[in-house]
Amino acid sequence: VSGNITNNGQLLDHEIEATIFIDDGAYENVKVIDGKFNTSLNISFFDPSEYKISVVINNLDQKICEDTYFEIIRRDLTINITPNSPKVMNIVDIKVDLIDEDGGKIKEDGGFVIYKINGKTIKDENGNTLKTEVINSSSRYKYQLPNNIGCGVYDIVVTYIGDRCYNTTKSTEQFTLKRLTIEDIKLTDITTKAYDMTNINIVVNDIKAKQLVGNTKVVIKLNNKTFTDYTMQNGVLNVTLNTAKLQLKNYTLTFKFAKNSFYDYKEQNINLCIVERNIKMNIDVNNPKTTQ
Repeated sequence: VSGNITNNGQLLDHEIEATIFIDDGAYENVKVIDGKFNTSLNISFFDPSEYKISVVINNLDQKICEDTYFEIIRRDLTINITPNSPKVMNIVDIKVDLIDEDGGKIKEDGGFVIYKINGKTIKDENGNTLKTEVINSSSRYKYQLPNNIGCGVYDIVVTYIGDRCYNTTKSTEQFTLKRLTIEDIKLTDITTKAYDMTNINIVVNDIKAKQLVGNTKVVIKLNNKTFTDYTMQNGVLNVTLNTAKLQLKNYTLTFKFAKNSFYDYKEQNINLCIVERNIKMNIDVNNPKTTQ
């Protein structure tokens, strides 16, 4: 704040004291030397608003200038979003950094961050919009992805809502959601007797030992020829193979799990051996009489 004090058009030639008022409240005393004053006011704790400023000569209670108004406006910031690239049904780790318009950290913490993924606002356990605090110009949230979001590229929309100094700001970043890998099925070589059917009933897991969810198409081949198609539900492979007419020998069973929104393609071979049946013989012998 600076100004000149004159008397009949001439700068005062002596020193006086004056008080600067903001919104009619005394704020700071200043010395007027040779009719001039110049001072800086600390208004960093003022809320954004319009304020009135005036200068009064001390002891005389005389206002020496017309009321002047100044406005404090909110600062701008930018948001940097750094997500990881998780696999489906895992955790997406969202790191948020807030950068002041001067390129450094924001001037004071406060406010909060809300998140939107795949067009839906993240909620807390009570169904309310989830909010994370801003500490040291940063915020972070680890979101457990639901089972209904498959692989692909998704938008993360982060909105910062300031409490005093900063404008509400929104930013968007993308993250890639990858498929899970299916672990080897826990099935050893199969031995089936001639003329019997072959029953397979196992649970299929991903590489984190979690049972598969949803539907997965499975093609079972016998010596590289398609033997049967099957749709597996929630990781339960329960199928009966018609092996009644197979010859006595070893076969290669190939399980091909089709790629879908949640799991990568998986192929695994096991051995199927068709063996002879056991025969039980019952022999009845009569007791004949001797011939005379």
